[in-house]
Order: sequence, then structure tokens, then C-alpha cells
Amino acid sequence: MNVEIKSLPTYHLAYYRHLKGYQKGVYNQDITESFRKVENWVASRNLFSSTTLGIGITYDNPDITSNDKCRYDAAFTIPNDITEASGEIGVQDIQGGLYAICRIEVSKDNPFEVAISSLGEVVDYLYGNWLPDSGFQLADKPSLEIYYRGDEKQEEQFVIDYCLPIITN
Repeated sequence: MNVEIKSLPTYHLAYYRHLKGYQKGVYNQDITESFRKVENWVASRNLFSSTTLGIGITYDNPDITSNDKCRYDAAFTIPNDITEASGEIGVQDIQGGLYAICRIEVSKDNPFEVAISSLGEVVDYLYGNWLPDSGFQLADKPSLEIYYRGDEKQEEQFVIDYCLPIITN
């Protein structure tokens, strides 16, 4: 797998915290619904732009934490001047920094469920193979799943970057 080291910016986000758990590499309808809640909130305030990103934030490792206890934030980037949300939606900043990034390309020929399975394989590879031999250490912040949409001609295509937070030894 191709791993790229990048410095990511701080992301200002509207988010919904999903507390029903998840399994690595297994599609979860509840997480999809969590993204829809945030998407509806962002859309109702006309906050979407051409630079808006969907971001999944994982706080727990399902190999260590019980699947039903794994926390996940479904989020979208929003303008920095939005400082408060309402109802179940919150606002937070995820600090930028150095990340090891693996990219997964998804198309209509590669169903979303298959992409999520590939995401599980990427997570296993980064933690189990790449990190121990990389010369980097895991940083004390959550991993990110950044979702990029294709252009108008390729609405069925998008990209997922799995971003593992790292620091140098």
C-alpha cells in the first residue's frame, strides 16, 4: 500500500457523535445516518461550499476497545465563524499536524460496502505493518477518514483518505 506523509490543517467541523459502536471494515448504517444528520444541519444553514469535506473521526481501536464502545464523530467542515451548533450537532476543531495517509478510491463499480472493507485493511496495514517499521510514533489524537467527492461528471466517484496521526521519534 502507498503511504504518504502529509501535514494536514486544523479542521473546523460540525459533528454528530455516534456512540453505538462500530466494527473495523464493516459497513454501519447508523454511521451513515449520523452523517445525514450533520449533512442536514449544514445544508439547512447553507454552509456547504466547493471545499466542504466529510470527515469521520475515530477515537477507538476496535481491536482493543469493545465494538459497542467505539466512538465515532461524523462531521463536515464548516466556516470558522460558526462557533455554535444546536440539538445533537456540535462544533469542534481537530488540530492539524503530521499524518500517514493511505488513499482508497471508490467508484460505482466498487460499492461503498467494499470500500469500507478496504478501509479496514488499510487500518490493519498502517497500524500493524507500516507504523512499527516507519520511524514514527502514533500521536495522541484521533485518526481521520476524509471523504472527497468527484466532480459533477463523476458523482459516483469519491476518494477516502485514511489519516493516521503521527509524530517523529
